[in-house]
Amino acid sequence: MRWQVVGLIFSLFVLGIAIIILFLVWYSTIRVEILFKRDQQNNDGEIKIVVFGGLLRFKFNLSQLEWKGFDEGIQVKGKLKNQMAKIQTGQKKEKVQVNKRKVRAFRHKYLKMLRQIDEFQQIMHWFFGKITCEKLIWKTRLGTGDAAEAGILTGIAWGIKWALVGMLGSRIRWKFTPQLSIDPDFNHEILEIYFHSIIRFRIGHAILTVKRLSDHMRQ
Repeated sequence: MRWQVVGLIFSLFVLGIAIIILFLVWYSTIRVEILFKRDQQNNDGEIKIVVFGGLLRFKFNLSQLEWKGFDEGIQVKGKLKNQMAKIQTGQKKEKVQVNKRKVRAFRHKYLKMLRQIDEFQQIMHWFFGKITCEKLIWKTRLGTGDAAEAGILTGIAWGIKWALVGMLGSRIRWKFTPQLSIDPDFNHEILEIYFHSIIRFRIGHAILTVKRLSDHMRQ
């Protein structure tokens, strides 16, 4: 009888510790810091992830990008394996018969796809609502050497920035107002970027999102 009481007390102690650990993990935050700087021909970017208030830290270097100018664009340094597929010549005529059964099947798949997209958006919108952006600084300086082209690119760049921030801004909680700027250079071909963002969210919210997405993919 005595050993049974001791075993029960020990089991309750272990259960209590497990509940406390689960509680701490669930309400702990993940802090993600993204920093990317491009000055002339030098690129420097990194992603820092801090968990449990700094007990765990991860750091990743972003892929090296090589700017070739506005005519050639951006080149990502890496290896690409190319495989040539065999091409069969000649034409093969096939008869496709469309009937009511195929139309109903196509309509069913189409409606299912729309429901999946809508559910995916709802899950991601819910998760975005749990994210807090502590900092967003996005500065750009660009030019092609032609004043007219620089003006057009500046307008396009402003449109892209405001579209992205506006799309996320209605969901994410902002601790400070985003700092966005674009400085056109009308005399030189140049592209300089400074991007610094810090976001945080709870581990529990991330777990729920992954669980809901996993259930959604299995449907």
